[in-house]
Amino acid sequence: MVVKMEKVKIVVVEPNKKPYEKLINNTMTEIYGLVYYPYKEIQIQKEIYVIYSKEATEKRDKSFTKNRKINALDIYGTFVIVSKKDNEITSLTDKQINTVKEFF
Repeated sequence: MVVKMEKVKIVVVEPNKKPYEKLINNTMTEIYGLVYYPYKEIQIQKEIYVIYSKEATEKRDKSFTKNRKINALDIYGTFVIVSKKDNEITSLTDKQINTVKEFF
């Protein structure tokens, strides 16, 4: 039996770089490959979440570069922006991607 893995569109935001769209497998393992674990998430719009490194941000770890400020929180290291519906990651729409890229 072959399991088909769903792909989803997310936005990756790295320090000192412009945000970019990325197509990933819809698994948390893919997110862990981009964001230093353990992670936290915050909702920034309806169904749009930022997933960032809890450890890097809370400890202001010197091995991570300060990235962006979101809701008065300094985020360190790479973070991703995803869409979630019913607690499941879904693809961002093109409109959501453009809005997020303009914001960051």
